[in-house]
Amino acid sequence: MAKQCPVIEGLKFDQKSLDSLAEIKRKVGTTQLGVWLTGVGVMGTIFYRNGPLGAAYNIYQTDWALFATAVKAWPDIARREIGRVANEALLDHPSEPKQRRFWEAVTNGCQP
Repeated sequence: MAKQCPVIEGLKFDQKSLDSLAEIKRKVGTTQLGVWLTGVGVMGTIFYRNGPLGAAYNIYQTDWALFATAVKAWPDIARREIGRVANEALLDHPSEPKQRRFWEAVTNGCQP
């Protein structure tokens, strides 16, 4: 179960933290793009330049279990990458308690 995120009054991010937040935002965007491309790729394989019989055959031949596994993997990949970025940011702030507390919470998977 995810932990509740702490309230950190007066938290101000330095440039390293801002860069880490931007990297996390890119990782989330990449994940969303990956999920979309996975779906488009499968649908394209099924329907692109195929008539009804070809599409029906491709639907039958598609490995839907593998497709589901691929789509489900994207959030795990994103979570792992976000955790890596947060852990690095945590290590970058040993003497800044508020930023350290924030990054520690993100590393531990807090949710608002």
